[in-house]
Amino acid sequence: MAELRERFKSFKLAWPAGNIKDLQKLRNDFEHYHSQAPKEVIRQAIAGCFPLVEGFFAILGRSPKASLGNAWDVMLAEKAFFDK
Repeated sequence: MAELRERFKSFKLAWPAGNIKDLQKLRNDFEHYHSQAPKEVIRQAIAGCFPLVEGFFAILGRSPKASLGNAWDVMLAEKAFFDK
């Protein structure tokens, strides 16, 4: 992640807001097939990354829905749930 942040910096791009730390930890757990995280924690990590993903697509000038399809719908639903 540090390398990606440095690349953004070198291109004078703002790093989008969002909490990627929790999602990274979960991804590492899933990669090794032993996540003990409850469903609620996973849902919250997805919602926390929403601004980051949205920011990346804004920088690229692309539609997240067109690129991510149903995964974008899941992210929108999780964000809406945690925004309540």
